[in-house]
Amino acid sequence: MRITQPMVMSQVLNDIRRVFERIAKKHEELSSGLKVRYPSDDAIVATRASRIASQKREIEQYKRNIDTVSNMVQSYDVSVREISDIYKRIRELSVMAANDTMSEDDRDAVVLELKKLKDHLVSIANTRIGDTYIFGGSRGNKPPISVDEDGKVRIDLTPEEASRRWKFRVGGYSLDYNLTVYDLFVTKRGESVFDIIDRLIENVDNNESSKISETDLAGISDLEGTVSANVAFVGGVMRMVENLSSRLQDLDLYMDEYLSKETDADMVEVVTKLSMDQAILQAALNSGARIIMPTLLDFLR
Repeated sequence: MRITQPMVMSQVLNDIRRVFERIAKKHEELSSGLKVRYPSDDAIVATRASRIASQKREIEQYKRNIDTVSNMVQSYDVSVREISDIYKRIRELSVMAANDTMSEDDRDAVVLELKKLKDHLVSIANTRIGDTYIFGGSRGNKPPISVDEDGKVRIDLTPEEASRRWKFRVGGYSLDYNLTVYDLFVTKRGESVFDIIDRLIENVDNNESSKISETDLAGISDLEGTVSANVAFVGGVMRMVENLSSRLQDLDLYMDEYLSKETDADMVEVVTKLSMDQAILQAALNSGARIIMPTLLDFLR
């Protein structure tokens, strides 16, 4: 086979072009820090990287959801403990008011404190985070408690709306985490704490201590027991949320490490190869300058 000058020139130029392509590729790896950016670089690794990136986006969304749930649960924890203290104080006032020896000033003080505690319970029941009433059940956009002009407290949330729980899902795991006014402000007999307080206020104000019945005290005890159970429930949910958060953090870290091993460039190796390719390019240019025959344009210079 006869080797012609045009064939030699074409081969030299092709070799130089390939070296330039390798140098450009190494510069791209240095600037991006990645050895695989496109499927054409490595189809198998690129597919795995795309799948991992999708899973990381899901994890990030789960983590944002966990932050929201955590804020809610912390609000429940503070509210439930505060309600527990209030119920204990209502019991103390009820026992005190059942004593016939109370003076009028003492009764007035008890009535005033009961009214303040009632107002405070109303404000807790209508606790809101952002636009969500945390004790509002499935209709969290509306306050579950309303107060009439005569001071009568009404629960606007129906039992059906309260029965539909908020759920937090991670993969195939589901967690109920919310409480409603029926969990904390209503006795097992269906009577609200506000009705009990109104009765206590009326009896104390009218100096009718004999009407402070065991039923009222039993209702307060019932509410105290329910609150204690919900303290345990909220504590368990908080622990589960913390465990899920920790698990997602670990999984996210593992994904980062795996993705880094698959796609990150070895900078030392890239710099070494880049130096070699630059040396090869220089040698190829020098060799090509000797091989390629001068043209008339070269003589004109």
